[in-house]
Amino acid sequence: MLMMVWFFLNQNNSAPLEQANLMSISKSKATASADMIQKVVKDESIEVTLADKQQDYILECSPKTKEIDLTEYSDQSMAEINNKLKHSGSSFDQLAFNLMQDFKISKMNSQKQAQSNFDWLLEYAQNDESNNLALFSLLQACSNNFKLQGCEDVETKAKFTLADNAAIWQVIASKYIKQGNEQEAIKAIKNASNSTFYANYNFEFEDLYRESLLANGFANDYNQAIILAKGYVLARPNVSYTQIIKFCKNNIKSIEDACLKMGSVMKNASSDIVTSSMGAHLLKGIYEVNDNTKEIEKQDAFIKHIFIREHFDKVTNLMTYDESLIINYIENWRQYGELKAVKLAVADAIKKSKDINYNPCI
Repeated sequence: MLMMVWFFLNQNNSAPLEQANLMSISKSKATASADMIQKVVKDESIEVTLADKQQDYILECSPKTKEIDLTEYSDQSMAEINNKLKHSGSSFDQLAFNLMQDFKISKMNSQKQAQSNFDWLLEYAQNDESNNLALFSLLQACSNNFKLQGCEDVETKAKFTLADNAAIWQVIASKYIKQGNEQEAIKAIKNASNSTFYANYNFEFEDLYRESLLANGFANDYNQAIILAKGYVLARPNVSYTQIIKFCKNNIKSIEDACLKMGSVMKNASSDIVTSSMGAHLLKGIYEVNDNTKEIEKQDAFIKHIFIREHFDKVTNLMTYDESLIINYIENWRQYGELKAVKLAVADAIKKSKDINYNPCI
């Protein structure tokens, strides 16, 4: 799985791998930044405008990606990781342990165990009421397992605590869509359309694991921790954007305005690339139903230009050699969100590459 994640990093996908200098991460920041970044900072001064090929030159090492030794850690079992996190004595590790558990029913996980895992995280959330990552994760668990006890209280608290976050209303809408309760699903989408920001806490979730894995000896350096943590993030349940888009298109007569507003919130008030792109896809889907060619072209242009894969692929590769790029990238992500952090990382790499003495490839 870990090698698949590394392969995923270097392919044309819509969500570039977040990378970090974990030693500089403040534990108190790990679950707070999503709420602080309520709108994407659209600072035109950081746009990378290029007049010729020399201006966007980014140094490429050979091989392009530094080899990362995973042999020492790839055999670490989930049981070993869970056991060490659970008994480390750190509340930070305890949260990582609780978030890592399975809340769904499967061949490997009974309803009794799923409920026990849910109760552990619920207790943690009750002891740390300011931890929105824990509350959001509980809400996601309820959306994926309707048999969990305590979900009504979780949903009530989420609606009260995170009412301005469109992401929580989408999780709630997703649950009701699965249950066939269209009335409540529509109500949730209308609430999402009135929200002011969008935070799904994926960055905070990965941030948490990177530090815990390093602190407990399950990764030897930043790159190993990044790959391991990314594996957990990819396995984490997320809002089904496809489901939401399909529901909006199927109910366009009754909730067209609400879906358009929700799409705009996703597109313009999110700090991450995937959500902004999916917001544009939602808008495009509705305009396609109405055969609005002009607006469809606008959304296509936005999707095409929101993220220049070629530039960031080079930066990502260079990050495996130059740790300072990782440090700056993660700090900018925490302060401004992913969209601006990517642009700054590209600008940083271009600036460094112009220095004839810059050679991290050695």
